[in-house]
Amino acid sequence: MNGDPTRAITLEHVRAVASARGEYVRDEPDGVKGQVEGHAYRIAVTPTDLVVSTRWSRTLPASAGAALAHLVNDWNRDRAIPTLAVVRSHDSEQTGVTVRAHMAIPIAEGMTTTQLDEHVEIAVEVTRTALRALASSVPAP
Repeated sequence: MNGDPTRAITLEHVRAVASARGEYVRDEPDGVKGQVEGHAYRIAVTPTDLVVSTRWSRTLPASAGAALAHLVNDWNRDRAIPTLAVVRSHDSEQTGVTVRAHMAIPIAEGMTTTQLDEHVEIAVEVTRTALRALASSVPAP
């Protein structure tokens, strides 16, 4: 045994791990929000899962929704993680469509601090990589 005990995942535990990443992090009632490469991510704790959701930093016109959905469907067909979804964007600057990358990690049995660190790192990196790949398929504005 390595001395890093398995324990239930708490909001405080997640906040500490997210803050240690060195990115700007804001507290939320059920998790934290951060930002990586301009993409906003959210790490939430549910009774059964640690949910990492990263929002693509670009918003496309609603008319691009069908083409974007095709790219997202191709991604989801070919890869297990993360799951991508086209979502409506209602930010203050423009309305349209964007993409959310989503990954859930089971936590019902708890995990060590090392495991939590690794899961958060992998989830944020995998969602960021997916959004990078998506960006390479969509013409720059």
